[in-house]
Amino acid sequence: MVITGEGRGEIWDDALDISRETIRGLSGFDGSFFVISTHLYQLKPFAGDVSAYYIDCVLKDRVLQLLYTLQPGWSELKMGRIIFEQEGLPKLLEKK
Repeated sequence: MVITGEGRGEIWDDALDISRETIRGLSGFDGSFFVISTHLYQLKPFAGDVSAYYIDCVLKDRVLQLLYTLQPGWSELKMGRIIFEQEGLPKLLEKK
């Protein structure tokens, strides 16, 4: 089973609570395998014995390069702002 998203459109605290409860509940199914895709790195302290992996990327000269390799652990790189700027969105939002 693959689960993506974390309560999109929900308040951030709700998304975190829903995700924590989902992980806690699913981890009770012995012998099962679940993949949960999330951007909530705040779940790290609550993961318990859950195996965590991330898709590796590097930042070169403020340009994000996805390496498409699966690495164990949690990524600490915050890409949202980088992508926001890389795609020129701040300039689009400037008053003319």
